Amino acid sequence: MAIVVEDGTGLPNANSYGSVAGFRTYATSTGFPQDQYPIDSVIEVALVKATQYMEAGWGPYFLGCPQVEDQALSWPRFPVWDPRGRRYYDADEIPTRLQQACFEYAQVFLTSGTLTLTPSIDTTGQVVTKITEKVGPIEESRSFLPGSAQPYPSYPYPDSLMSEFVEPTGDGSVYR
Repeated sequence: MAIVVEDGTGLPNANSYGSVAGFRTYATSTGFPQDQYPIDSVIEVALVKATQYMEAGWGPYFLGCPQVEDQALSWPRFPVWDPRGRRYYDADEIPTRLQQACFEYAQVFLTSGTLTLTPSIDTTGQVVTKITEKVGPIEESRSFLPGSAQPYPSYPYPDSLMSEFVEPTGDGSVYR
């Protein structure tokens, strides 16, 4: 898999917000045992999957507008204000916390083997976590994700990093 890291210019073929070198540096600084993933191509897949997850779950709700009409990813964007009120992000900037969220989601992918991008949703709108079927004499059961109005699983730390880039709802939560 060829990884193309968004560099802030709005690349039309970018598929990741983070690089392997950036991931390794971040993993070392946060104590993630990335030595168990010595092959760069494994990390590349995790970074691409993490970026896909970010785009699917958060992309539609990002503040601002894409910098370039035909850019592949949602960032770079403008005008987006630093939530601490210090400055606008530059129009060609990929915020550090966005990259850190990518690294965190990649760690989830590396340790669990998945990031749920397309959950199974039944006709009631609930996320199905388990389906049991038996053919004779017919039996069917379904288990659902509690409070599954949100079809994406929660990953508290990377989700908190992402929350500053989306519009707050007014009730303390964020759109997602």
